[in-house]
Amino acid sequence: MGKIYVTKSFLPPIDEYKQYLDRIWDSGELTNQGLLLNEFEKKPLTIWV
Repeated sequence: MGKIYVTKSFLPPIDEYKQYLDRIWDSGELTNQGLLLNEFEKKPLTIWV
């Protein structure tokens, strides 16, 4: 019997996601108050949605 998918999670293109991971790895900051969180909190919500 085949699988029945009710929903499928949205995943951004891997290259788009990888650019954020590269920034995290380059900074070496694995924290809740890291560079990306601070950047995210300063931008209007419409940019991220």
